[in-house]
Amino acid sequence: MIAFTDITEGYLETFLPGTPKNFKPASNSHKYKAVSSVENELCLFPIDTSDEVCLSIALTIAYNRCAD
Repeated sequence: MIAFTDITEGYLETFLPGTPKNFKPASNSHKYKAVSSVENELCLFPIDTSDEVCLSIALTIAYNRCAD
């Protein structure tokens, strides 16, 4: 089972592998909310999505994966 444990906010590029630590977003970049798992999986949501909705969706995905 996937355990989603953390909610963070950041620009899309900050969640991509290989992005340098000194990354500076472009002026037209958008922030996202990410729910991450201990297995390094992410679910990205628009920044204005509530934490409760983000966790609910992520947990539903995890539950349905276990059912397969």
